[in-house]
Amino acid sequence: SLRDANLQNQGGATIQSVVPCIEKAFASTKKISIETQRYLRVSYSSLYMDYINMEFSYKSDEKIAEALKLGTHLHFSFISCNNASTEHMSILHLCYDISAVLHTRSMKGSDPSATTKTMTQLRFWTEQLKKTHMVRYGELGGDLENVRMAMKQSKLVLRNQDGWFLTKYRFI
Repeated sequence: SLRDANLQNQGGATIQSVVPCIEKAFASTKKISIETQRYLRVSYSSLYMDYINMEFSYKSDEKIAEALKLGTHLHFSFISCNNASTEHMSILHLCYDISAVLHTRSMKGSDPSATTKTMTQLRFWTEQLKKTHMVRYGELGGDLENVRMAMKQSKLVLRNQDGWFLTKYRFI
C-alpha cells in the first residue's frame, strides 16, 4: 500500500495518500486479521491523527464524516491495545469535536433523523471520553463534576497548540 501511495504521488508519499492506501489494503484482503489491523493503526496513530485533523479542516460533510469513521477505527484500536493513553484521549477529543460539528450542521437542516443520529454519536463520544478518563484517573471521587473538569483539562492540553501552557493544572 505504501508503495502504491508513493507511485501515485511520483515524488513521495503524503498523508493524503498513505492513510487511504492503508485502509484500502485492510478492506481488500482477508489475510490481515482485525486484531493485526488494530495494532497497525495504533502504530501509525500519529499519521492517522494528522490525516483526521486534515480531513476535519475541510468544509465538506462527507470528508468530515469520513474523518469520524477513521477516528472510530482508531478508537477501537486503542481500546484493544493502549486504552486510556494520551494518544487515545486525544483521538477521543477529536472524534467528539467532529461529531459536535456534524450535529450542529444537522440541526440547521430539515432532516430530524439526521439530527437524532448525530445526537446519538455525540452522546457516544461523550460517554467514551468519560470512561477513558475514569480508567486513566480512577473514579475521581465518584463525582461527575470532577470527571468533567478532567475532561476539560485534557481537551485544553490536547486540542490546542501549546495547550500545556494554557492550563491551570500542569498534568495530562
